Amino acid sequence: MQLKALIAEATRYAHFTIKTSGGLAPIMMAATEQGIILFSPDKMSDTGAKDDFANNVRLITASYAA
Repeated sequence: MQLKALIAEATRYAHFTIKTSGGLAPIMMAATEQGIILFSPDKMSDTGAKDDFANNVRLITASYAA
């Protein structure tokens, strides 16, 4: 059931964000025991920033056992 809730929340977020800002920046959404968590980087201007985002997502999901 958590996966369905996560997909529904991601869909709502994407529709709202695209409608209001015209685009969708990278974001991490994960289902945890505490609920859904979100993480969005400040900016993704280069390959290093993308690698940092991926590493932060790994750390966050591991720490929350998501």
